[in-house]
Amino acid sequence: MPSIRNHAITAVLALLSVLVSTQTASGQPEVFEDITVKDAIERTSGSDRVLVVKATAVWCGPCKRMDATTWVDESVVSWIREYGLATQFDVDEQPELARELRVRAMPTMIAFRDGEEFDRIVGYRDANGLLAWMNDVKAGKTGLDRAREAAADGADDGERIDIRARMELARSLHFRGKYEEATDEFLWLWDNMLDHQPSMVGVRLSYMVSDMKNLAEEHEPSKERFIAARNGLTARLQDSERRSWSDLQDWIALNRVVSDAQATLDWFDRVKARPDGPPTLRRMSHTLDELLMKHERYTDLEHIGWDPVADLRRSLEMSGFGMDDWGEARREEMLTSSERFAASRAGGALFACIKGDHIEHVEPLVELLNQRISRVDGVVVAYEHLLRRGVAHSSLLPPLDRAIESESAPQRKRTLRDLRKRVRSSLEH
Repeated sequence: MPSIRNHAITAVLALLSVLVSTQTASGQPEVFEDITVKDAIERTSGSDRVLVVKATAVWCGPCKRMDATTWVDESVVSWIREYGLATQFDVDEQPELARELRVRAMPTMIAFRDGEEFDRIVGYRDANGLLAWMNDVKAGKTGLDRAREAAADGADDGERIDIRARMELARSLHFRGKYEEATDEFLWLWDNMLDHQPSMVGVRLSYMVSDMKNLAEEHEPSKERFIAARNGLTARLQDSERRSWSDLQDWIALNRVVSDAQATLDWFDRVKARPDGPPTLRRMSHTLDELLMKHERYTDLEHIGWDPVADLRRSLEMSGFGMDDWGEARREEMLTSSERFAASRAGGALFACIKGDHIEHVEPLVELLNQRISRVDGVVVAYEHLLRRGVAHSSLLPPLDRAIESESAPQRKRTLRDLRKRVRSSLEH
């Protein structure tokens, strides 16, 4: 009679065989056909089958998470086999296709019906979320339809306006090419969102500024309207009785939206030369540091009281602020994105430390990356940023050595050792 232990081993092996069978030899879930997007469109044209194209990247954490969960879920696999076809492509391997399909973030899932794009969603979705979207596509309902419904809920009966739903509506309008409506929605949010949800201040000045910038780059009339909003603030800032710190912060942010960095730099140079300038610049440091680094004005960082360690700590503390009602999957996706952004920004700060002779910040910055960022490997992201730009410094090695010594996971220890080898090689050359 087989022992309980043998039964357990058999069950584990059976489970492993099921998990392995959901992955192809190339490592992608079996639900994806190994064909080009062009061939997939041709195969599904003239039929009622839904084509789902996933834009991915090897470094995309949410993409890998979906591959390990959503795309191997039995209900998702069954739906695709019965009603559709799925394929995927790597945006780094096929950048022209990514541009043609207007892919800006990963993962992006694009649904085609009869050879034409019908709808798209961006970001991590669990099996239920993906199935709900695919069923809507099959029924002829787009994300824009859903976004309009969600944004309308409560708007007519005095209930609290769902700012997140309004943001999703603005994005959906942009994705669908409804540029004027998208601009209306973004401008309404810019003027009103903090009145309804003050906790969204960080989201407004980061994610929404990026969304507005993308729209401005794609549609000149939208850019002109954003410029008009910026110019309205310019006039108010010249009135000593009406201006406020928030006006100045918004003016700098809108300069980013309309790609007018020179306006901010000219203002910085005027204020820097004034005796009362330093307090103003230090108050705006969190909006100026990245701009100064981008334009390689490293010596000017001292005028804003630059402290990259405090900046990173503050960024990480604020990363989940205003996301309590976003839902677990969406919140996790945004937190992962925030940590990756923070690590990449820290890489830029390390670059500035080395180039601007602010070496005293290097070790504490790396220590904080290693201790506080968990969803991505902050140290690796930051050091890769440096190595891609051909920059290394001996001060990078001690905190990396300590990270290796304290690491208990074999795989990460190997990754950090390889990183140390590359830093040393860069120093030698």
